[in-house]
Amino acid sequence: MKNEIKPITPADIDMAVNAFSKLSLACLVTDDSRGPQASKILRVNKAFADMFGYVCEDLVGKSPKIFQGIDTDIDGLKQFRDELDSIGYSLINVINYRQDGTPFEVMLVGSRIISKPSQDYHQNFSFVCFAYYISDAKFSLGQAKPELLH
Repeated sequence: MKNEIKPITPADIDMAVNAFSKLSLACLVTDDSRGPQASKILRVNKAFADMFGYVCEDLVGKSPKIFQGIDTDIDGLKQFRDELDSIGYSLINVINYRQDGTPFEVMLVGSRIISKPSQDYHQNFSFVCFAYYISDAKFSLGQAKPELLH
């Protein structure tokens, strides 16, 4: 019997985001919109919203581009998205911005998930992304072993 990939339902996504909330792991789920209608945030947990200085309700329906600013590596994010499309996962260290405009370095780890059965490639995927503070980790590591940061 061939292994078939079972589509992930909105209830599955909610369950996963809720589980990650309990672990305080910052998690975000987006749709796969393209072009002028950029991806929109479908689900977000409190840990992610807190990391960026928002409340969850303020993020749902918004584009993740709201986290970008002058020092955000747009070319790096394009490569991140291209890898999600081509191989289904990617990671990037990038400067993002909190709601108050404070920049910080974050590692984004993303994965493509099948969310809706469809013949149209761009309508049957969503993306899940986990965010990890890098700025804080570098600061802590720099205090203990500054030579490792070079």
